[in-house]
Amino acid sequence: IVEGKKCYERECTNLDLCLVPQTLENIARIDRALSCPYGSMLLVGRSGVGRRSATQLVAYLQGAAFFAPSVLRSTNECAVLKHFRGEVKPVLQRVGVDGEQAILYVEDHHFVRSEAILELLNSLLCAGHLPGTFTKDELDSLLMSSRDRPDPGNGNCVKTPYDYFADRIR
Repeated sequence: IVEGKKCYERECTNLDLCLVPQTLENIARIDRALSCPYGSMLLVGRSGVGRRSATQLVAYLQGAAFFAPSVLRSTNECAVLKHFRGEVKPVLQRVGVDGEQAILYVEDHHFVRSEAILELLNSLLCAGHLPGTFTKDELDSLLMSSRDRPDPGNGNCVKTPYDYFADRIR
């Protein structure tokens, strides 16, 4: 972990993360949870304890992209949801079509702007899609561009291109 932190700081940015035993335990827990198929986790704690930095380090060590959507400073819930979908959309495309690994890091202040974001995240974790993010034409072109999807005739449980796309996102 120490070597990984040094490499991350050399290639990306400085991490304000002290590698004390508690932090190392948290990094190990994050790594274990996100290494599992369909891995996700909820990190709870006081502000400033290093959750984000630890997750960034784990993403780097796993070779995954770390993505934290920005927050729109608006009281209009429709605008907030549109902004959130627009921020997450390119990540879903890269994960669903190109097969890249990505870690989506959403913080509590996203939910203050709109509680509907929590429902969107629930849909993302359960079904592998964000409702209203892609138009039918966009989704059709994404599904056609995914060339490495498995052949459903060889016993694979994924039946349709959309199921494969959603499964990769989940």
